[in-house]
Amino acid sequence: MNSLTNDSRIEEMDAKQGTQKGERTFRVTVKSEVLAAIYQQQLAHKAQHTSIKGFRPGKAPMEQIEKQWGASVRDDAIRTLLNDHVRLLVEKFSLDFIHSPQVEMEQSDTDKTIVFRVCFFIYPDIAEPSWKDMTIERTVYQVGENDISQALKRMAEARRQFASSGKGAVTGDRVVLDFDITVNGVAFEGGSAKKVTVTLGEAEPIKGLHGALNGVSKGAVLHLDAPLPDFFGAEMAGQKGRFVISVTDVLSAPPIIVNDATAQQWGCKDREDLKQRVKQSLEQEASRVAKQRAAAQLIEKLEAALDFPLSERIIEKEIRSVQKEEERIQPISNEMKKQAASRLRLTMAVSQLAKKNDIVIEDTHIEQALRVEASRYGDQQEQVFKKLAKDDAIRQRMRYALLESQVCAWALDKVTITNVNRPFARLYDHQEAT
Repeated sequence: MNSLTNDSRIEEMDAKQGTQKGERTFRVTVKSEVLAAIYQQQLAHKAQHTSIKGFRPGKAPMEQIEKQWGASVRDDAIRTLLNDHVRLLVEKFSLDFIHSPQVEMEQSDTDKTIVFRVCFFIYPDIAEPSWKDMTIERTVYQVGENDISQALKRMAEARRQFASSGKGAVTGDRVVLDFDITVNGVAFEGGSAKKVTVTLGEAEPIKGLHGALNGVSKGAVLHLDAPLPDFFGAEMAGQKGRFVISVTDVLSAPPIIVNDATAQQWGCKDREDLKQRVKQSLEQEASRVAKQRAAAQLIEKLEAALDFPLSERIIEKEIRSVQKEEERIQPISNEMKKQAASRLRLTMAVSQLAKKNDIVIEDTHIEQALRVEASRYGDQQEQVFKKLAKDDAIRQRMRYALLESQVCAWALDKVTITNVNRPFARLYDHQEAT
């Protein structure tokens, strides 16, 4: 039994068993005079800043203030008392915890004592894994001439300047069209659109469309019978539709030949210089992706190695926290508990590894990452950044993501790395990505 202040006392409950499950619970008893003093202080503040009809601000009788506002002020006073003692507990016992502490009131009679319990979900002492015994496969993607040629082709295609051709559409042209669709002669919601652009020779959105558009000119009207594609939804997909297509324009562009002159227009000395820069860019992208996948392997292996006990209370709190954020409250299943426990163990391990090895994420790092995220919104990026920066939940998620990334980078220098060479063309293969 230890004293926090002269008017309160504290007792740690089930210290050994609780600590093993990642909990420390304290029972706090506070003299009623402490709550009474807080209540009177907050009631006086309410009287000074509240207007009651018939009285000037701050001049209403205290009896009237207490009659109207006493219950809510008392609730505020209890919250202040609890919060003050939670802070005192954290400072006195140097508590490092995950999630907000759980507070349970045992007795709140103002004529007697105030008794409550505070449960902190603490970080356990996690032993570092044997890093050298952990093997990570890192792919080294080989960039070849064909990869560079394909990249140059994509660059040239992206820079083509399309304009109305006044001719019939051929492969590589862009056809701008309006369409209306009926099924069994009946129009339906979402069955019409305007100014849709289709590039002949690329993926065909509607079966038979490219063949129907081949050779058409501006002003043409076509009728096409074809099954509705999947993007119309499960209910409509596959049904036979009548497409009435109006061609509003045909756009063409001369091909771009990537030679020395083109390379100079793009800011390079010559074509060879352009090729070297493209190769460097592809290698950087391959290195970035390879590091991400190595980090994902590391996290997976670390997660599988963690098996320290967790209390049911912290697992349920984690689930409810996620459900509240997603605005989707539902009964807790065993699978939810399993996923939450795995997520908690990983979060705790990452945080403890960061703390032990002086890995820190500053606010400036978070703001830099949020600016990168906001830059995807073009002209709206400054407004998006300000919105993201003010959201505490988003900042917390970003802080953890950055912390996990830094811990992975630190750990990858300690594990056993096995390099595997693969062609660059496999960089985004589904098998590789997973």
